Amino acid sequence: MQKILLSFLLISVYHFSNAQLLQEKGMHIEHTSYNDAFAKARAENKNLFIDCYTTWCGPCKMMAKNTFTDDTVGLFFNHYFVCYKQDMEHNEGPQLANIFHIEAYPTFVFIRPNGDIFYRAMGFMPPKNFIESTLSALGADANLDSLKARGKKQKLSNFDLISVLLLSQYYHVDYEKYLSDYFESNPQNTWNSFANFEIIKQYSQNILSPEVQYVLKNKTDFEKIHGKDEVDNVLKRIAEANFKSSDKKKAKAAQKALEEINKK
Repeated sequence: MQKILLSFLLISVYHFSNAQLLQEKGMHIEHTSYNDAFAKARAENKNLFIDCYTTWCGPCKMMAKNTFTDDTVGLFFNHYFVCYKQDMEHNEGPQLANIFHIEAYPTFVFIRPNGDIFYRAMGFMPPKNFIESTLSALGADANLDSLKARGKKQKLSNFDLISVLLLSQYYHVDYEKYLSDYFESNPQNTWNSFANFEIIKQYSQNILSPEVQYVLKNKTDFEKIHGKDEVDNVLKRIAEANFKSSDKKKAKAAQKALEEINKK
């Protein structure tokens, strides 16, 4: 494994609020220096992803336009990585090109929090290929079977639980148990946070689940943080998915929720 030698002190970490990150489309890119991006990844115990590009590179532009902006790519990379890109011909680019031995564009460098490069890839890849390639490189931490096996031996961390949710949705596998585990692991007074409301938006489907019922009972509080339209849209999606359920309790709860949402 190759160790990355930092040429100057790691002095600051860039912090974007969850609200800022969630408003973006696709991959969240850190617009900072390499050292600051690496420091942020290390502080968050995440891997660092580096897009090594040039302004004249056609495949680089295709990745930026078609792959990095993909919503599913964003979900995976924003979860597993701090993402950084650097023009290899300007500013600190030539120095980094020398450190990482960059000879073709685009080259993607994947670095662990300890500084080890664990994967490299090159060239344009459409979203699905890019995701599959990255999941393979991440190994057990992004392998659904491995994570579930780990969960049978020990309590999964919030990070691992979100990984399971992400992978289960990607592979169209039921994840309701793990969604329940996630919210049981977090105090109710944190469920209206931007991060946890995003989990509800992305994964909650059962109108009777504790987290959805909590939103319904505390709708005014959620609206103050996330806005009435946003909360209504989330609840409407979930209610409509349960409205014709064969489970009478779900159907009744969905009808009641829709009536409340549609009140003027």
